[in-house]
Amino acid sequence: MASDSEINIGVTGQAYAAPLRQKIFSLQSGGDVQGGGNAGEWSDAFTDWKTLMAKNRDTQMAGTKK
Repeated sequence: MASDSEINIGVTGQAYAAPLRQKIFSLQSGGDVQGGGNAGEWSDAFTDWKTLMAKNRDTQMAGTKK
């Protein structure tokens, strides 16, 4: 599991899923990506992930560390 980034968890109810998603997004993005459970946040979270991935790609291509 050291190189497996997939998280497969089943929970019932918004009260459990949203805080868990927020915590996981924050942990995986170094705090750069927020996002809860409501559909109004999905678009912003997706945009934030794309921005972070582009930043990481640029850093890797430049041969520098974050």
